[in-house]
Amino acid sequence: MANFSITHSIYSSYNSKSPIDRQTHFYSDSLHAGEEVEMAVDFEVSAAYPGSYVLNVELTDLNDPGNSVSRFLDIDK
Repeated sequence: MANFSITHSIYSSYNSKSPIDRQTHFYSDSLHAGEEVEMAVDFEVSAAYPGSYVLNVELTDLNDPGNSVSRFLDIDK
């Protein structure tokens, strides 16, 4: 069974020490156990409009917590 979390942190810039907002969402998928599938998830990002931000998205395999990936993205809201 797939168990994973997605954590997103939003920053005002790459130089920011603390995020404006940080949230973690937990997911499980037992329907497709043992299969390789693609999944799409939606989440709200708490940031004032208009503005430019840096978003860090981290995906963690909860069955193997040492297995995670993260990406920084520039976003305009």
